[in-house]
Amino acid sequence: MNKYLSTLALLFTLFISAAFGETLTHIKSFKANFTQEIQGEIGAKSIFYKGTLEATSTNLALWNYTLPFKKQVYIEHGKAYIYEPMLNQVTIGSFDSQADFLGVLKNAKKIDENTYEATINKHVYTLKLKDSKPFTLSYTDDLGNNAIITFSNVKLNEKLDKADFDFKIPEDAEIVHIN
Repeated sequence: MNKYLSTLALLFTLFISAAFGETLTHIKSFKANFTQEIQGEIGAKSIFYKGTLEATSTNLALWNYTLPFKKQVYIEHGKAYIYEPMLNQVTIGSFDSQADFLGVLKNAKKIDENTYEATINKHVYTLKLKDSKPFTLSYTDDLGNNAIITFSNVKLNEKLDKADFDFKIPEDAEIVHIN
């Protein structure tokens, strides 16, 4: 599976699973706005993405990107569907090869009252809380880019509509399978 899908699966797993100790074990659903900043080489201009995220502890997630372009990423029980309306394309991948994420995350270390870290595939992921809720998630990718996702309007344990997670592939969309 490509790095993009792996990263999304990881981000979902990081804050929804009960991996970060007692502080977040009560989270059954998560809904928030997000801003994702990718910082490249020193002096390079950062890239920003914005959107919303809905996720459940039952391995369902919807990343709805609104800027700089529309894109939807559905994660459902080990499968990911990335729908890019401008390209009329759906990319489908599975997370079977990443099954050890949960095992690693269950051993995540609490750094201080509001900071947790997990090491996955030699990358360190740092989750910071604000008011006992996920606030930022940061990591460095394989190319040395720093990614920082900041959450706002965080809502925990609200009833989410299961229909939001049901993705129907448009009949005329190009389908790309990756594994």
